[in-house]
Amino acid sequence: YLLMSQVQMVWQVYIIFGIIASIGVAGSWVPLLSTIARWFVFRRGLMIGIAAAGIGAGTMIVPPLSSYLITSLGWRTSYITIGIAMLVLVITSAQMLKNDPSRIGQTALGSSRHQADHSATGFTLREALQTRQFWLLGATFLFMGACLYSVLVHIVPHAMDVGISQVNAATIISVIGGVSIISKVMAGSAVDRLGIGRVSVMVTSLMLISLIIIQLSDALWALYIFAVIFAFGYGGFAVIQVPYLAELFGLRYLGAIFGIAYFLLNAGAFGPFVVGKIFDATSSYSWAFIFLAILNVLAILCVIGIKKFHHGQK
Repeated sequence: YLLMSQVQMVWQVYIIFGIIASIGVAGSWVPLLSTIARWFVFRRGLMIGIAAAGIGAGTMIVPPLSSYLITSLGWRTSYITIGIAMLVLVITSAQMLKNDPSRIGQTALGSSRHQADHSATGFTLREALQTRQFWLLGATFLFMGACLYSVLVHIVPHAMDVGISQVNAATIISVIGGVSIISKVMAGSAVDRLGIGRVSVMVTSLMLISLIIIQLSDALWALYIFAVIFAFGYGGFAVIQVPYLAELFGLRYLGAIFGIAYFLLNAGAFGPFVVGKIFDATSSYSWAFIFLAILNVLAILCVIGIKKFHHGQK
């Protein structure tokens, strides 16, 4: 953000936002959620849900704050202001984090000393990559990532394509962001109560239902219904990622294993490109959303195929 305040040419934006900011995002989501998983056995899903809800809160708070700052101070000064605020808040918060309770003589909430030591074993990255379970879950991440990114990129153009004003179309994203805060907390609690397998099928199915609804949606109220259901699928999927990996592969190398899985999720960035190509070829989003629905069905099948197993099995 501090560097963005000084840009003069478009290639600088590509480097700063496309590379540096991307590294920063990867350096937050993966290690933070992996750390939370180490600290909580009891209510692990709920704790991850609360932490993940921070993204939705930030999405609601920062854009209007940024708009106010730009109007008042100009965009360069606004980048400097937000950059300094991020440095202070993130660095201060990071000083309070401890990577692993066992390293400071504590145990994870809800576990005995014996359970904590046992949970610190688990699969190495190489062992995890050799299992069928990892690649089924990785395929789920890939397909769901394609659906998520495609909807977030193309929902506003789709709404405008069916005759909704740009201002009203933009509010659909706000609905998704707001509802996702609630959905993440609810999904986290559901993981603790119902188990990761059931909740995973539920959230991927909700995503499929939203993609079916959007095929029939040409009014703003209908797109709001889509946005609510999509937000529950999207929010739930954000929450199940770490608990599922922790349950399958343990905690010892969870950060590295989650890093590879998260790479597969972000490889779903091919989705918006393919959806855009389909729209260009057909002048409609109908076939594009059918394509996404097919990917979503594949994700559901992958989730159903995942079975819990023990170390040494593949």
